[in-house]
Amino acid sequence: MMAPNPNPAFAPDSPLSLEFWRPRFTEGNGSDHSMNNSKAGAKLSLGERVYEDLRIAITLGEIPQGQVFNEADLIARYKVSTSPLREALTRLRQDGLVKVIPRRGYA
Repeated sequence: MMAPNPNPAFAPDSPLSLEFWRPRFTEGNGSDHSMNNSKAGAKLSLGERVYEDLRIAITLGEIPQGQVFNEADLIARYKVSTSPLREALTRLRQDGLVKVIPRRGYA
């Protein structure tokens, strides 16, 4: 039996769900991701790849402004550990694209 979803905004039937939003990269040799590589010819670290994808999703409006999400949601979506995800979220916070909401997550 599955545990209840701690964040109802991410329930599959919720209008605020990120189900429509998919990561732009997949694991592998790096040739199968569709993100723009900002470092020409250089291989991006996992944290940089997550950062770039989230930055693009936020700026294009794929993640609506003000929508609250937490690390667990993004870890499940990107299938990464907490370290690269926190690296990406820290950079996004420094860029002013996300803000921390204590005990809730990020918006």
